[in-house]
Amino acid sequence: MPASVCRELYDLWCDRDRKDEYFGTLVNEYLARGGRARGVHAGQAYVDVGTLHGYREAIKVLGGNYERV
Repeated sequence: MPASVCRELYDLWCDRDRKDEYFGTLVNEYLARGGRARGVHAGQAYVDVGTLHGYREAIKVLGGNYERV
């Protein structure tokens, strides 16, 4: 991520009274306000460790016991 975008996200976070607890909600607001993003396919797996299901999936990934989608 370019430093300029990082700064824009920081400024947006401050403008929103630093209420965004998760990076994803901040990025969604950035996009809603006309910001641009590009997805890059990288890595082998993604899991949301903020959920019990995601935590269990992360254990599988770390143990090498997972299926690629």
